[in-house]
Amino acid sequence: MNGRLPSEFNIGETSSVYRDIDLDGTAELLEIRGVGNRLKQIYVFRQSENAFKYMGQLNAHPEFYVARDSTNKVMLLNIHSLGINEAYLQSIEYIDGEFKVFREVPIQ
Repeated sequence: MNGRLPSEFNIGETSSVYRDIDLDGTAELLEIRGVGNRLKQIYVFRQSENAFKYMGQLNAHPEFYVARDSTNKVMLLNIHSLGINEAYLQSIEYIDGEFKVFREVPIQ
């Protein structure tokens, strides 16, 4: 995002966390990149026996919420802020190997 490699000296630009984002009981590895406090590029990896498998890139704030809808489908809820007076609640699903925003509702 800024042309620099991840570094322990630039803490705000990179972090690694484990979160169960598909609610299967196993946490996925999230490699979070980006500056600022809004949207980040989150590279998601699923654990396998001896390695990690890349699932895709999620563009969201790292504090997104994982939930199930009324049909028991897993979704990620993210508040996408475009400015002081413009924000949206995004519903994101993992479909065909991609994280896709399928609904975006303005927050007033």
